[in-house]
Amino acid sequence: MKKILVTGGTGYIGSHVVTKLLKKNYKVFIFDNLSNSRKSVLNKIKKITGKSVKFIKGDLKDKKSLKKLFSNYFFDEIIHFAALKAVRDSELQPKKYYNNNVIGSLNLIKYLKTKNLKRIIFSSSAAVYGYQKKPKLVESMIPKPINNYGKNKLLIEKAFQKFKLSFPKIQIVVLRYFNAVGAHPSGLLGENPRGTPNNLMPYVLQVLTGKKKKLHIFGKDYLTKDGTGLRDYIHVQDLANAHLLSLKHKNKYNNKISIFNIGTGKTYSVMDVLKTFEKISKKKIPYKFYKKRKGDLAEIYADASLANKDLKWFPKFNLMKICSDAWNFQKKNS
Repeated sequence: MKKILVTGGTGYIGSHVVTKLLKKNYKVFIFDNLSNSRKSVLNKIKKITGKSVKFIKGDLKDKKSLKKLFSNYFFDEIIHFAALKAVRDSELQPKKYYNNNVIGSLNLIKYLKTKNLKRIIFSSSAAVYGYQKKPKLVESMIPKPINNYGKNKLLIEKAFQKFKLSFPKIQIVVLRYFNAVGAHPSGLLGENPRGTPNNLMPYVLQVLTGKKKKLHIFGKDYLTKDGTGLRDYIHVQDLANAHLLSLKHKNKYNNKISIFNIGTGKTYSVMDVLKTFEKISKKKIPYKFYKKRKGDLAEIYADASLANKDLKWFPKFNLMKICSDAWNFQKKNS
């Protein structure tokens, strides 16, 4: 039974991946500081899978807890999610984000034991691309991140590339996510952020449940079909599947990490999302337009052909399924 360490495993994406790992009979260890998640997620994972995980509360910034972790356990594979993820907050609190995301990841890399370790999968982001001339983003593009969140993710990618040069036999896969959304079909797991949501769908759901009065839409004059921004939304279950397939991937070149876009290649506008939620919930969603935010682009979507080819990964779920599962989770957890 392979042992997998999942940092940030009680978080939104991490918890969905953990359920799939358990169903495939991996032995899972979660290392998480619970800063943006809840320990109750562990019971939900057990309810879905009928299996328990070993939970270790700890922080990547704390070298003592990392030393203890790697002294007590050996891991075959590591999936590294643990990070702060709000783009806007990364601009307001750059030092906090750098210390948590970059320094935390560098600490993890320093303590990696190579005796059993065969593979690392890193949770990166399409934010590393920044401004590009074309909305269709390809892994071969030179990254030009425009916010601290994207800059931090790129620094971590480079750190893993440097690590790969020293340990060429360890497989390293970097997954650049687009917009992860939706929830587990059971309604037990989903995105439940602390405080005010920074992403569109959790905010829409809080408006639907009355936690927020109206949806704030930034920009109505983009050169798009309805004037609102177009984004590539991917169901969290599809995203979780990409991680399982990455556990089988082998780097083509010993001295290079493998990087894959994980997105659908399709885009939906803010108004598309709003109208879909209205249709599913049978409720009207009040909204108000505001000025565009600095750095927001009209359209961004993934060229996922490399993941299709090398990982044999193909997304299955559309916007209707995404919104249905998200609404189901929200109703059961309001």
